[in-house]
Parts: sequence; C-alpha cells; structure tokens
Amino acid sequence: DSQAERFKDATGSNQPGDDASDSSSPVSMRLDPAGEFAGLERFLYPECSGPNVRNGLVTFGFKDSSYVVDTASTHVRVSGKRMDDADVIKLSLSLSLTTYVTNIDLSSNSIGKEGATALRDALSSNPRTVKLNMEHNGLGPAGLVALSSIVRVPSLQTLLLSGNRIVSIASGSGNTDSAANASATDLSGMVKFCAELTGPGVTLTELNLSSNNLGPDGGRLVGDMLKLNSTLVKLSLAGPDQNLGAQGVRFLSLGL
Repeated sequence: DSQAERFKDATGSNQPGDDASDSSSPVSMRLDPAGEFAGLERFLYPECSGPNVRNGLVTFGFKDSSYVVDTASTHVRVSGKRMDDADVIKLSLSLSLTTYVTNIDLSSNSIGKEGATALRDALSSNPRTVKLNMEHNGLGPAGLVALSSIVRVPSLQTLLLSGNRIVSIASGSGNTDSAANASATDLSGMVKFCAELTGPGVTLTELNLSSNNLGPDGGRLVGDMLKLNSTLVKLSLAGPDQNLGAQGVRFLSLGL
C-alpha cells in the first residue's frame, strides 16, 4: 500500500514484518528520524525498549544514539505536556506515516489554529483513528474552523472538545442576550463545525462540547445541527459557563 511504499522509499528497506526482513534484528534505516518521523517516539504509549525488534517495531540509529518506535502502537497519550502548535505539527507528520493509531489524547495543552490544521490533515489519511481528545487546549473559533472537517474521518467515533473557548466573546461585552453583545460574539467556529456535522460521511457518535460558553446562539446552532445529524448518540453540553439561557435550551430541545 501507499504507506508501505513511503516506508520503503524513505528507508531503502522493506517494512518490518515483510518476508525479506529479519524480524529478530533491527531494521537498517537511512534517514534522520527527527526529520522523517518528527519525534513520534516521544509520544507513543507504552514506551518501547529492549534489544529485539519484533514485527511492528523499528529501531532508529541516529548519530551516537538509538531508540525504538512502536509503529503498531494504538494509543498516543500526550495530555498536559505543554505542547504547542510546533509540537503538534511534528507529531502530525509522524501520525501521517502510520495507520495503526486509533486513540489520540492531546488534552490540556496549548494547541491553536496551526496545530489543529496539521492534525486534521494527518488524520484525514489515517483510516483507523477512533477517538480524539482535544479538551482544554484553548482552540478558539479559528482553531475549531481549522479542525472541523476532521469529523469526516471515516473511522472517527468520539471527539472531545470541552474547555476550548470555541465561542469567543469580546472583552466587556457582557451578556450575549443583547443585540449589541451578540454582534461581538464570534460564532465562526461553531457555524463551520455544525455544518460539517450535517454533511456526508460523518460517523461520529460521541461529542463533548462542555464548558465552551456557547450562549443562546451556540445552542441554536447545535439544535439546528441535531435536526439533520443522524449519527450522534451522546452529546455533552455541561458546564456552568455555557450560558445557554432559557432561549438556548429551547433551541436545543427543538433539535431533539
């Protein structure tokens, strides 16, 4: 497949597990892992170690050091590691080179628009990603716009986005129920995201949008989305800072 060809082209050798390779000895690599796999070894869980290389494990030799990357690992867990956009761009390059990862936890970091864009592009070519946790990253409206089309990844079932300030209210705007304050509310992320959720190819069954200050207008967008989306079975909108108000709750109820 295309991944195997990319691996072979980059390394000049067969992929681990191929008949032509010895699965009991390290694979000879002719690449700079920091440039090609972009530090994936820092993020995979559990960590790989040991002198033997089994099927799915690749040993990289770089200068005076070597380390093992488990290309068959299914979980990447990098919660609360102070990752920024530059880190996620590097990680995304790694994720685009493997189809084994099914669960990704990037919660409680500092990921914005650029990181969300890179992650979206990487996972669009990964047919096995089932769960993505992006909670508490401060994505903001622009970050959500960039990430939105990730809901079309055909295997994605769970997306966690609580605590990301995806609806932005201008400082000092106060209560969003007034016309003046509504004009200062940035709903661009929610508009794009809800439109994607009503499009073709969506398989998402669980969505968490808690603690995002959606307000009445955000509630209306979610309610309208629910009228057209046929895949979601679990939706969380909890949090005292959602500020839905009676009007937002009514909009949501109309979509159920």
